Amino acid sequence: MLLLAAARQAARAHGGPDGPVPASFHAAFHQFTEVDGPVWIEVSGAGGADVQVVAGQGESVAFECRVGAAAG
Repeated sequence: MLLLAAARQAARAHGGPDGPVPASFHAAFHQFTEVDGPVWIEVSGAGGADVQVVAGQGESVAFECRVGAAAG
């Protein structure tokens, strides 16, 4: 749940205050993340209003998510 919340927040921050509202998530969880270590979140445009969010811990990718925007 925390990684999905991080993906939502990253997508909102990427779009700015007037950006699209996250409405759908297509996620792949590759491994568990440790609570006591930092998790790095990267966000990039995925085409259209969608964004791609990747979470890594250490040298590994733990989570990838495509966040889709609500139709407006």
